[in-house]
Amino acid sequence: MEQSQYTSLTKWKQADNSLYDLAKRKGLIQTICDRFGWENTSVYPFGRKQYDEEEIIEIARKSKSFEAFTTKNRTAYSEAKRLNILLKVKENIGKAKKKNLYTKEYVFELAKDCSHYYIFKSKHAYAYNMALKNNWEEELYQFFCKKEWDEGKDVRLFCAFTQSSEFLNMFEEFKEKNKNNPLLC
Repeated sequence: MEQSQYTSLTKWKQADNSLYDLAKRKGLIQTICDRFGWENTSVYPFGRKQYDEEEIIEIARKSKSFEAFTTKNRTAYSEAKRLNILLKVKENIGKAKKKNLYTKEYVFELAKDCSHYYIFKSKHAYAYNMALKNNWEEELYQFFCKKEWDEGKDVRLFCAFTQSSEFLNMFEEFKEKNKNNPLLC
């Protein structure tokens, strides 16, 4: 038997079943697999891998629903039934840890590509919402005002300050003090 002729134990079994049966009766399957670098699927029932409990739980976490777990991962489902851990599997369905890709650095990286704040807000709405959620909004305003000022655009110097809560509080106090002045209202 030549190594290049077959790429796996299954293909060898399909091509030459009588030789496979003889090797199995003589207990040589593992030796043949080691010689050619194949995975020995004959130790698995029906040629499938047997999962341990941790692997089954991990597969369940990646599945969107129990139905998806049972249909797309039939071997894992069968093993879960055999190990009697279906309740654990149901508890862990869809609980894969989701990483937050929208870190502060990533949001500001996206902001570099936009020329104005309103473009960033419309083009990267989710990143904008993450900035609001994490209180990075004032820093974003300052970032865009500085960017526009550095590019020489006609922007007032206090653009970033006018967007801050401090300015709004001071402006409200100023309006309250000068509400009787007809020139300022």
